Amino acid sequence: MENNITYPHVPIQEQIDNIIAASAKSGKKKVTIIGAGVAGLASAYELLNLGHEVEVLEASDRIGGRIYTYRFDEENPDENYGELGAMRVPQSHDYTHYYLDKMGCELRRFVTIFENDNAYAYCRQKKSRIKNIHDDLLPRYDLTTYQKLESNQPPAKLFGAALNHLISLLTDQEVEDLFNGKITTDRLREYDNTSLGEFINEICVGEDANELVGNFIGLDGWRDKAITMFIRDNIVDTDDGLKEVIGGMGKLTDGLFKEVSPNVRLKTVVKSIDNKEDKVIIGLHNEFGKYEEIHADYVLCTIPFSVLRNMSVRGISFGKQRAIREMKYAAATKTAIYCKERFWETKDGIYGGASLSDEITRWTYYPSDHVKTENNIDKNLRVKGFGGMAMHPHEVKGDTPSGKDGVMLASYVLGEDANRLAALDEEKRHEVVVDKVSLFHPELKEEGMIKDTASIAWSTHEWSAGAFAFLWPGQLEHLWADVLKPEGRLFFAGEHCSTDQAWIQGSLISSLRETQNILEYGVDQEEVNEKGELKASKA
Repeated sequence: MENNITYPHVPIQEQIDNIIAASAKSGKKKVTIIGAGVAGLASAYELLNLGHEVEVLEASDRIGGRIYTYRFDEENPDENYGELGAMRVPQSHDYTHYYLDKMGCELRRFVTIFENDNAYAYCRQKKSRIKNIHDDLLPRYDLTTYQKLESNQPPAKLFGAALNHLISLLTDQEVEDLFNGKITTDRLREYDNTSLGEFINEICVGEDANELVGNFIGLDGWRDKAITMFIRDNIVDTDDGLKEVIGGMGKLTDGLFKEVSPNVRLKTVVKSIDNKEDKVIIGLHNEFGKYEEIHADYVLCTIPFSVLRNMSVRGISFGKQRAIREMKYAAATKTAIYCKERFWETKDGIYGGASLSDEITRWTYYPSDHVKTENNIDKNLRVKGFGGMAMHPHEVKGDTPSGKDGVMLASYVLGEDANRLAALDEEKRHEVVVDKVSLFHPELKEEGMIKDTASIAWSTHEWSAGAFAFLWPGQLEHLWADVLKPEGRLFFAGEHCSTDQAWIQGSLISSLRETQNILEYGVDQEEVNEKGELKASKA
């Protein structure tokens, strides 16, 4: 069932206006930003535009953080690429759309999982088109009549419908509190203390139904995570009107970097943060490997807590120490394959969307650049879910130019499957992915078909140590206030500091919120509280 609950947050233009107003009263400030992902770059962009002094420190040799467009073809970089990081933008994510527009990024439709009925499902060693799973695949499972659902509906609809039921019970105030990280009622406390595994067990009576839904939502390795993130994503409706950037998501961070590049230091590894009352001392190794100290007036730290945990951080509260120590992150591993021809389009008629498997590769996403149908799925035919997991599949038409090569995201896996692939060296990982995806795309085994491969295991990546934040049951109530809390002149941002975790939107919301807080620090004025109302300053 659908719900009409709105997405509670400060709209982007209101937030920009808040920053401009705060800057007008703050005087010129000197801000050091740790991390050149989208959160750090966006804050630098706004501060520099308002005349403040900014320096951005980035440990790696590239910008973008977990936005990572891998370009296979140097001669045509905007054509043959794979998104090893963030790859799509929901219609409701106004902060992300704002900066995409600012950076001149062009968008097109992103066809998501369960939206294209020509894609495949490979489960229990059976290959089936999504449109044929009720005849070809479901007979292999012992299901009730209800669990089989009506024709042309994926089993993941059970998951989406159950989430919608939980949301329908929430009051407007409870929804607002949930997005502010406040557990204020017994119902919210019950939701916050429920894991994904417990939720699936409740909605799926019988081992076969449990397995089937687990396979179709691809989240078996996340059964220990809190259900509240799925609820928030469902309220935001993150599978509605999905778009992708023409030429790759990296165009967003590349555009921001172009605007602020003179103020960014790459290969600059922060080793320690010493938070003092009147300054923050940053110890680092510069690009030449020499030790330096920076005495910063204000610091915005945008690096993941999973990385911050490995550093020396002094002068912060015990609560913040605990938040850094206990923040949970999801594992994700992505593998892209560059093929000499688009056999999935020319032979299978698959334009965009994704196939799924109960093998270790889980999801295989196809490029949407040749899709000819402009409209996303009819709202009357879909049930809201998490990341497109309760769509109503339909035909997606396209057209392939003769002799066209292309890139498929052959494997996108989460949780324990991601960790298992991460444990393999890159050559072995690619071999496993090709073997498993060839179960429904045997063309991959044809001589010369694969031109190149690329992958990333975010859980073992030095500067992320995880794909994105994903709380355990109870952590929203007991950890969240300390996650967000500034420590004097030391402020924290990134997707982990937002209830829009795992999304670019979350990184931007937290970044602009803390940019405003930095500008308001120490200023004798009225401040804006979480509801956008004025409150007396405590500075």
